[in-house]
Amino acid sequence: MKTDKNKQLMRDYIENVINTCDVSKIHEYLSEDYTEVHGKLRETIGPEIAKKRVLGIYNTFPDFHIRIDQQIAEGDWVVTCSTVTGTHSGIWMNIKPTGRNMEYNGVIVDKIVNGKIAEHGGAVNNFDAFLEAGAIQLIEVDR
Repeated sequence: MKTDKNKQLMRDYIENVINTCDVSKIHEYLSEDYTEVHGKLRETIGPEIAKKRVLGIYNTFPDFHIRIDQQIAEGDWVVTCSTVTGTHSGIWMNIKPTGRNMEYNGVIVDKIVNGKIAEHGGAVNNFDAFLEAGAIQLIEVDR
C-alpha cells in the first residue's frame, strides 16, 4: 500500500538523517526540487540547502531528537505528530542559548512524489519551551 510506504519513508528519514545528523544520506530521501513551506513562504531549496539546515539545527541543539508519536497518511501526504527534545546550546532565531533541555510537540506535513520527499512543512509549539527555559519573557501591559 502506497501510504504505508510513504509513512515508512518518513520514519526512515527522521531516524536515519534527522536523528543522527547524517546528512550524507539526504539525497536518498529528498527530491532535487525539495520545497519547504513556512506559512505563506514556499522555498525550493533542494537537498544541498536542506543539509545545511539540518546541520544548523545540530549547531543549536547538539542532542536534537524527534520522537514519532503518530503518523497519518492519505495519498501522497504524510502527517507526523512528534515530540522534539534537545539542549538549547546555540543561538536559535536570535534567542541566546539557555543550556536547558527543551521539549515541544510538532506536526510535520510532507508530500511524497516518486518515492522521495518533495515538500515539507508543519508547525511546532516551541513557544512554551522557550518561555519555560527563560529564553523569552512575557511582559505585562497596563490597560
